[in-house]
Amino acid sequence: MSKPKVTGVSMWGLDWEYVASNKDLARRVLVFLEDRRVITDHPDREDFDSTRESADQIRKFLTLEIMNVKAGGELERALKAIRTASRAFVDAAGQDSKLFKSDHRYFKMTLVAYREVVARQVAAISVNFKLPITDELAQLLAEHDLSSHQT
Repeated sequence: MSKPKVTGVSMWGLDWEYVASNKDLARRVLVFLEDRRVITDHPDREDFDSTRESADQIRKFLTLEIMNVKAGGELERALKAIRTASRAFVDAAGQDSKLFKSDHRYFKMTLVAYREVVARQVAAISVNFKLPITDELAQLLAEHDLSSHQT
């Protein structure tokens, strides 16, 4: 739930704005992740460029969300871990996904490693904030034997 935050004082009273709680931010992140191709598509149906772009969208989104999170907590650590993994995945793809296109085994191996990091962090966020997850994210957790961690 959003909470008011005092942003200033004037002779007419207090200036304030509503600030999202970490639970609100955690929910927003889970909703964003549940429809990302890099997380939900089967590896054999993946398009290299779309997958790389999806990971990059996640990286950019999380960069913005991290600025709104209360510093030093579990949510900040989880979002930074996913962002770091997203950057590593994009870098591993190479320019125009050239490295993935030239070696499908490398792509699948990198994708599995990326999804493992995301799955662990999604499980932690879900448990820490007592948030339900969708079938798409539940499938991700099951693929990485983390389904017992969901709420």
